[in-house]
Amino acid sequence: MYGYVVVNQDELRGREWKEYRRYYCGVCHALFADYRLAGQYSVNYDCAFLALLLSSLYDLDSQRRMGRCAAHPFCKQPYEQNPAISYVADMNVLLAYLKCMDDWRDEKKALRYFYARVLGARSKRLKETYRVKGKRIFLAMRSLVRLEGEKEEDIDRLAACFGRVLGEVFAWKKDEWEEELRQMGFHLGKFIYLLDAYDDLALDRKKHRFNPLEKLAQTIGEDGLRDWVGQVLELMAADCARVFERLPIVENTDILRNVLYSGIWTAFRKGKGRRESEVSGKS
Repeated sequence: MYGYVVVNQDELRGREWKEYRRYYCGVCHALFADYRLAGQYSVNYDCAFLALLLSSLYDLDSQRRMGRCAAHPFCKQPYEQNPAISYVADMNVLLAYLKCMDDWRDEKKALRYFYARVLGARSKRLKETYRVKGKRIFLAMRSLVRLEGEKEEDIDRLAACFGRVLGEVFAWKKDEWEEELRQMGFHLGKFIYLLDAYDDLALDRKKHRFNPLEKLAQTIGEDGLRDWVGQVLELMAADCARVFERLPIVENTDILRNVLYSGIWTAFRKGKGRRESEVSGKS
């Protein structure tokens, strides 16, 4: 993912933060077990959210373990282990591979291409394990790459492509919750794509790269764009939260709601503050 699906730590109780960290560490250990350091390098707090969501929805009996890692080599840390966490680790590697290839296409970053090759070599079994799901994800990403290559300016059309990617990732099993999870992932994926495009706008301008929001920014101005993006993000976040509230989740609801109602707005608020500071500095 892109680093936007995070908790607002200031609003979490100490016990909740420790619980969230255990799932983060669980994904980290699962990545190391199956993909060694190459996979472990891709760990992020986005995947902790999905691991916690799926574990809570399916009421899985997690095994709580203690272990060391590269970040904590001297002191063992608690972490969770269950099938949902292993699945999220697989999906995290797949998304990391796609993100690296996207960076390679956009900026020709050699290190990102090399890392993608390493991940690809480590994750050959994913093609067989997730044959149908993997094909859907790759097709959605291919559509997104094609539209961006054609300089498509319909942001909703572009965001829907990434929404389909995340929808497949969220839909873990073919069961009664499959479509609800797919819808939740779809709306969250659209949110992430729009927020990422808005967050990258200044850098894309500087590097003369395509950004689907550039023409709109020229039309309605920077303040107008900020307000428009904020309003559309609110609608997308509301759609995602609406699906979440329909799920019969009892455990860890406060942590999950913290992410969906507060945490995912962290980057937008930081970007808003940064842009206002830049404007003030120029005036």
